[in-house]
Amino acid sequence: MEPGRDQRPLHVALMLERYAPTRGGLERYAEAWAGWLLRRGHRVSLVTGEVAEPPAAGLEMQPVRLRGHRLLRRAAQLEAAGRALAPDLLIDFGAGLGGDLLWPLYGERRVSRRAALAALPAGERLKRLASRQYRRRQRDLLRLQARQLASGAFVVACSRQVAAALQDRGLTAERLAVVHNAVDPAHFRPADAAGRQAARAALGLPADRPLFLQVAQNFDLKNLAASLEALRRLRRGGHEVHLAVLGHGDRLPWWRSRIAALGLGHAVTLLGELADSRPAYAAADALVHPAWYDACSLAALEGLASGLPAVLSRRDGACELVGDGVQAFPVAPDDPGAVALAMKTLLDPGLRGAMAAQARALAEQLDRERAFLAVEALVRRLASARNR
Repeated sequence: MEPGRDQRPLHVALMLERYAPTRGGLERYAEAWAGWLLRRGHRVSLVTGEVAEPPAAGLEMQPVRLRGHRLLRRAAQLEAAGRALAPDLLIDFGAGLGGDLLWPLYGERRVSRRAALAALPAGERLKRLASRQYRRRQRDLLRLQARQLASGAFVVACSRQVAAALQDRGLTAERLAVVHNAVDPAHFRPADAAGRQAARAALGLPADRPLFLQVAQNFDLKNLAASLEALRRLRRGGHEVHLAVLGHGDRLPWWRSRIAALGLGHAVTLLGELADSRPAYAAADALVHPAWYDACSLAALEGLASGLPAVLSRRDGACELVGDGVQAFPVAPDDPGAVALAMKTLLDPGLRGAMAAQARALAEQLDRERAFLAVEALVRRLASARNR
């Protein structure tokens, strides 16, 4: 091997189903990884079936006109396009056939599917199960995951719960590393009292009551239902608490009706999507995230960096990183009473302040730089072995 060859800049190709970093956590995290690689001097190509937003500076976009609707066929097209670039390493975020390194930030498909179904109201769940299109897509997703795991690709799991689920699918420990998702603590920072009031005023949120924040693109899976029920119980107990929900959400008319039926119309603000999520975190006193499943919630990590103590689902990989009663209260997602109790406990300003300081301190240890350095070292090792 040439002297210093193991530290030379690499050509890394990434596969994504779509490039839309402002819309989803996976795309946003992949873009952050791409930008970090570019700043490290690497060449980065992004192979994708859809470019929904202008690319980051320096990122070489390789749009692929995907033909057909079957996932395996589309994945094969992306994989072929990625291989044609002859990169040092091909990284698959779940859209291809595995690449050289598979990084499934969404978690394990079968577990995620079961959780997503369990989260739905009974009528909607039966409707999905009766849909031929839905059943076919779910079968295709499971077949795609099986193909990816059988490809021989090395796999990065973003939490121990994801690693365990992938091993249940037959992945061996020799092909697996756990690197938890991480956060940029310089980008997300705690707000002082004046900043909090300014953020609330800008977002039209009440200035005079405790404010919880929930961040979700899938209101069902992220269990907005439990947050609403917990809020209802708190307000019935005389606690003037407000909930702000950041995200686009699914079945929005149904959720508006549900909020009204619970008598929470004046206690819930649906913020929709924001180009910059930081004002929402700045406005809040605490985060609530009782998801039915989350591989390792970026919202939880961003909340911690913003100094927000959290109510976190035990089925969230981010729960592996926090101390019970130190930075967060872990809860079972099927127990809205536990969610309500944890939220009620966080109404104590003194406790909330102490946990906020611990949350920020933990986030500084979960710095994205450390996580990305660990993955870069893995990329170099795999590229060296592949090109040897």
